[in-house]
Amino acid sequence: MTTDRILRALYVVRSEPRAAMVRDLLVEAGYELVLSRADTEAKLAAKLEAADWDVVLADYSRNRFSAPQALGVVREKDPDIPFIAISQLAGEELAVDMMRRGAHDYLMRADIARLVPAIRRDIEKAEQNRAHRRREADLRDSEDQYRDLVEHSHDLMCRHDMTGKVLYINQNAALRLGYTAEALVGRNVREALIPEYRNKFDGYIEELLRDGVAQGLMVVRTRAGEELVWEYTNSLRSRGDGAQVARGIAHDVTEQWKAQRALEASQAELRALFAGIDDQILMLDSHGQCLSVAPTAFQHQGWQPTKMAGKNVSEIFGESEADFFLENIRGALDNKAPRRVEYRLTLHGRELWFEGSISPVSKDAVIWIARDITERRLVEDALRKSEEQLMQSQKLEAIGQLAGGVAHDFNNLLTVINGYSELLLHRLKAEDPMRSSVTEINGAGARAATLTRQLLAFGRKQFLNPEVLDLNLVVVEIKDMLQRLLGEDIELYAALESDIGRAKADRGQIEQVLMNLAVNARDAMTHGGRLMIQTGNVWLDEESAFDPGDLGPGRYVRLTIADTGEGMDDRTRIHIFEPFFTTKEMGKGTGLGLSTVYGIIRQSGGNIQVSSQLGVGTTFSIYLPCVDEDQELTED
Repeated sequence: MTTDRILRALYVVRSEPRAAMVRDLLVEAGYELVLSRADTEAKLAAKLEAADWDVVLADYSRNRFSAPQALGVVREKDPDIPFIAISQLAGEELAVDMMRRGAHDYLMRADIARLVPAIRRDIEKAEQNRAHRRREADLRDSEDQYRDLVEHSHDLMCRHDMTGKVLYINQNAALRLGYTAEALVGRNVREALIPEYRNKFDGYIEELLRDGVAQGLMVVRTRAGEELVWEYTNSLRSRGDGAQVARGIAHDVTEQWKAQRALEASQAELRALFAGIDDQILMLDSHGQCLSVAPTAFQHQGWQPTKMAGKNVSEIFGESEADFFLENIRGALDNKAPRRVEYRLTLHGRELWFEGSISPVSKDAVIWIARDITERRLVEDALRKSEEQLMQSQKLEAIGQLAGGVAHDFNNLLTVINGYSELLLHRLKAEDPMRSSVTEINGAGARAATLTRQLLAFGRKQFLNPEVLDLNLVVVEIKDMLQRLLGEDIELYAALESDIGRAKADRGQIEQVLMNLAVNARDAMTHGGRLMIQTGNVWLDEESAFDPGDLGPGRYVRLTIADTGEGMDDRTRIHIFEPFFTTKEMGKGTGLGLSTVYGIIRQSGGNIQVSSQLGVGTTFSIYLPCVDEDQELTED
């Protein structure tokens, strides 16, 4: 039997043979043992002071320093250290006496085999006792800290019952009102409110009882007659006797409230400046609240300007855009200078681009002027994408020609190497010492031939046996093999459109494409995930034909393979079809899997696209031209 810890045991005993017997017993139980012996009170006290011990064992003897005296010394040091008395004397009275003094256990020497389970049990109980004491100490500290925090907090804190009677108020809140906390306990909250808010108090109690929480503004009048605006958040609680009380916290927002009123007073003047301007103009405060908006703002984007005023940017443009607006608002206010930005928004399902100027108009408000540049960006993006696709296509075409040419010549050399090695293997006897070397040559030639076929596939120079295919049947027939390839941690789903067109391709090569993409997805989902294979029909017109590369307009069958793996950035994505390019560790991949896929699809008259996002996954979309099944069969 083994244990997972070192046992530090202190044994009060005069006899070394007895100590040795206990040592052997504990070592046999699997403990990595540190056992020290003490036979006097002074030695015991010194060893307790010098180190921490997991358990103290003590022999019981009436004639010398033994268990009862040792127990007293141990308990002065630590009340939780497990203490086990070992005696040769039987008797219930002795055991009761030791347990009453604070021993954890009392064992007869004849029952010494019970020592190991007794030690385990008593150590666990001692650790529980220490943990309980620590929790009690932490709780006391937490209560003290909370009490100090509440009493010295700058926040305004109060607790009252459902009639408004004040049960507790911290010193800061009481001093703001001009009283001591003791003077306000027992009085009613209504007394501090101005009449308008005093009349709303019953509605506040109803909201609290209905929703369990109430928040808003209240105006209080101090002892000196000053009116203060407090923003509160109160929650419903139950006392130990079951009575319901309100516990809340408030902040003095008087200055902010006054500033808000001043801003509202200036809005009428600014609205006149907005009229008749086509650009999108908004006045926003430092929190992103829309104070005013030009009458024509965002009308062409489907917005009604009148419904934007008074809302926060998070409500107008969505939570995902709020941080962008707030960052630029605060930047303009902090620097006291205009800022220019170019940004993208999604409004009513449309993705739009704007260039904006943010200028401070006061210490906590800005004018945000935006111009719609969506059309310009679309043209720029289309031009850039076209250039990138052309460059990548030309690059892959050049690499493919080079790889195919080299592979073709190399394949001729391999034909000679593999042919002669096979002839030698036929001629050499099994016991011939040269046979193992020739076998290695033949194996290396076979592996090189496989590599050459992959290069030929990328260079589109391999021999294909095309036939009219139903891609749904191909997926169904290979699905079980793909699942075994993926393993148990990855779920495989197939969403197959029922009436897809037919494509003309080499069945074995299409299966190879699916296996290569499945292996690539598996390696990207090291912690499991999901692989989805979809089929469908797609029509590419003059505009949409731009996206899947250089395919012309017409009907296509689309085969999509999407995983939930690690994904990749754009810098990696544009290189993935290049031969020998890999992101795997040395020895984990040849870098030819995806280049082979690319070559097969291109040689089959189709194209392949990839989209990916880090942390989300990768999607490969394969486009193969639709063929007329009857016509193709007749031609064949």
